Amino acid sequence: EDILGDQSIEFAKLNLRAGERSIEASDFMSALTYLQYGISFLPEEKGWETNYELSLRLYESACLACYTDSRLGMMFGILEEIFENAKCFEDKLNGYFVLVQSMISSGKLKESIDRVFFILGELGESFPESDVSPATIQAALISTKISLDGYSKENWISAPRLNNKRKHWAVRLMAHIFPYIFVLKPMHIPLLACRIINISTKHGVCSESAAGFAWYAYCQMNFLRDIDSAVRWGKIALALVESLASMIDDQKSKNLVPKLKILCYHMIFCWVEPLQSISIALLQGHREALLVGENESAMFGATFYCKHSIICGNPLPVVEEECTALALKMRQLNRLPTFSVHLANLRSVLRLVGSKKNPFEDLGEDELLRHALSSGWLTTVHAIYSNRLFISFFFKHFEKAKEAAECADQYKSEQTMTISRNNCHVFYKGLTAFHFARCPTEELSKQKWMEIGENALLFFRTWVNHSKWNWENKLLLLEAEWHFSRGEKEEAETKYTIALESARQHRFVHEEGLTNELCAAFHTTNGNVNKARSHNSEARVCYEKWGAFALVHLLDTSGK
Repeated sequence: EDILGDQSIEFAKLNLRAGERSIEASDFMSALTYLQYGISFLPEEKGWETNYELSLRLYESACLACYTDSRLGMMFGILEEIFENAKCFEDKLNGYFVLVQSMISSGKLKESIDRVFFILGELGESFPESDVSPATIQAALISTKISLDGYSKENWISAPRLNNKRKHWAVRLMAHIFPYIFVLKPMHIPLLACRIINISTKHGVCSESAAGFAWYAYCQMNFLRDIDSAVRWGKIALALVESLASMIDDQKSKNLVPKLKILCYHMIFCWVEPLQSISIALLQGHREALLVGENESAMFGATFYCKHSIICGNPLPVVEEECTALALKMRQLNRLPTFSVHLANLRSVLRLVGSKKNPFEDLGEDELLRHALSSGWLTTVHAIYSNRLFISFFFKHFEKAKEAAECADQYKSEQTMTISRNNCHVFYKGLTAFHFARCPTEELSKQKWMEIGENALLFFRTWVNHSKWNWENKLLLLEAEWHFSRGEKEEAETKYTIALESARQHRFVHEEGLTNELCAAFHTTNGNVNKARSHNSEARVCYEKWGAFALVHLLDTSGK
């Protein structure tokens, strides 16, 4: 019997090794098969007592394989086994981590964040449950910035590794919930980022330290408005995780690379690198995340790719095909918070293309909006309204554009400092303001509308210093509209002309079309019918090239 028992344990170990290797290769179905065989070789009685470490590893790995293979019923049964038999809190952490992931996947964001904050408290890293004041945030960021003075990229790459198990788990958990903190508790982002940097400075770095650096970069831009520092820290984050990933045995770092690429390109590098290259990088990040089993990150990458494809003027029929396929996958994986934003982007594409096909007719945007509001997903609400602003302005539904801008700002008001300055939102809000400045409503005077438009100008005059390619044509168009609203005809016409050249030079075909349309409206107001007709004709060519056939039809039927 002892010999048979020893052989059973050896078989269990062999299946554990095979299961872990299958997980590393992202073959989770095979992994689960091996791990179930491994568990079957454990003694039925006192298996945990006599082979504790082996049992724990088998059940932890099986739990992860179940989650990744969407076998949630089996996963919960395995979790019960782990929590019932674990000897200490630290031995429950892998199980807790998978539980948090499954809660996030099912849309239970608040519950998952509460669970993580509970675990962090048990690990000695507590955070305030209530909202954080701007003064507290500023103090934390400035203090951390001072403490990091003199640290270079090379210093971090060569820094000691984090060996304290409890601190490592704290960093790992904080790094994992950043995207969901962004949705529900955005004012906590700087505190978590600064805490990770503090732990990494005192105890050493791990792959998840890079996620803390990336979100610290985000905070530099959105709280301190320091784009140069944000880009620097974004590059440090990627350099660190790629350095760790180059180590043969560090699979976690390899899995984290696409996740951080998606974050850095979407939130940080887009301010300085051509938007067209950003969309390519996001699609690549999405595909790499799928390959390593990072489904949640892959879905974020898909959503950001779709958004960037729209705002950089990629051919819409191609965007429609790609984003519809991505939306179907997202719905299959039940990623509702991400899916809601992605669907808003896709609806914009379908409207512009004039497509009659919508595979998501059963999910109305108003329904998704109500769900996002009731769930407290304010960033999702803001994104949906920003999309409405964008599409309404293109279709000349200016009252709807105004309403969408106001609603987006309403749901940004509680976190003004934290939502990444949405350049698309600022741009179309500014254009909407100048439109109403020329035909003021009873609600706001011309002066008030001009102030809103001039506020957009201030942003773009700052941003253009960091990327002439991305922001010059938008700034010039806003300036043209500003001069038009002030009755300065010569200055306005000059700005429209160079805005057109800039949009053409920097390959923003959709904004070249829009600039032609607005320039045509300017000439119509001033009685120059021939110039107006010429610019509308040019707008039609641009929209056709973009694939916005609904806008082409609108021009054709408007009699211009």
